[in-house]
Amino acid sequence: MTQSELATRMGRPRQAINEIVNRKKMITAETALELERALGISASFWSDIGVLYRLVEARDEKLAAIEKETPWLKRFPVPEMVKRGWITRRTKPAERVDELLGFFGVRSFSALDRLEPAAAFRTTPAAKVDRWPLEAWLRRGELLGAGVETTAFEEGRFRHALDDIRALAAADMPNLPRLRELCAGAGIAVVVVPNLPRAGVNGATRWIRPNRALVQLSLRYKWLDVFWFTFFHEAAHVLDGYSRKVVIDLNGGSGESDSEQRADQFAADALIPTESWTRFIGDGDASRNAVLRFAKQVGTHPAVVVGRLQHEGRIGRNRLNDLRPRFDGTALAGVDQ
Repeated sequence: MTQSELATRMGRPRQAINEIVNRKKMITAETALELERALGISASFWSDIGVLYRLVEARDEKLAAIEKETPWLKRFPVPEMVKRGWITRRTKPAERVDELLGFFGVRSFSALDRLEPAAAFRTTPAAKVDRWPLEAWLRRGELLGAGVETTAFEEGRFRHALDDIRALAAADMPNLPRLRELCAGAGIAVVVVPNLPRAGVNGATRWIRPNRALVQLSLRYKWLDVFWFTFFHEAAHVLDGYSRKVVIDLNGGSGESDSEQRADQFAADALIPTESWTRFIGDGDASRNAVLRFAKQVGTHPAVVVGRLQHEGRIGRNRLNDLRPRFDGTALAGVDQ
């Protein structure tokens, strides 16, 4: 049947039928009923064709919009994200953009740009931080954290858990499964996502809900003392209570906010009790044997003592580093490799 004949049967202009055939005009319910009468094919079939046409049109519009987003690909470490399995490898730029947008759960990167980072994160003073790799790192933690089962947050339970967690710092390797278990029992999800190039972050804390927190660690540098100091620093942010406030430390040192300085002090005191540390440095003996005796006395790893001595400038950065070895992050259970 020609378009002209169909138009005559339906009492429609031929141009109207041509526009329907070429997807320039939608098939309405009324048109579907007329096609059913003229062709003997059910109206539901024509309605389904109309929906399919609209889906194709929407997909074409989506691809056109995505094409405009391709310059954003340069801002993200796409190859590294593919290597880690965060997104699927794609050949065409538009497809890579679509993968990234799906990863972030946004319609466009301009929408992502308008979102405020929902985390308080810690970096070293020398870190060169690029926002977009950092956003990717934070998003990965958010996605992983959503799958961690926890109880509702209780401050008292978390403070009690921190006593047990502190004992973990005496081991040569972080016990991530036990750390995550203790935190989950107090309402905190802990995820470990290795640092991305140019993200420059050690850890992050955010509240998923008013009764559930997320602590994200990066294993940056893989120093044992840095790992534990960062964890307890983030724990201090959790203990500050539910907040949507964004706290960012890019410079470190004296330029840190009051909340960052409080978190640093909390971490230092949690790892080594203040009175014990005061007596130790008062003795003026920072020899290898003295460090080993003191670490055993306070129940922590010698790396924690050496790291603090170096940080406070009481010994050089090149001293006693044999007591401060790096650990192998790939050997840790529970790490998002």
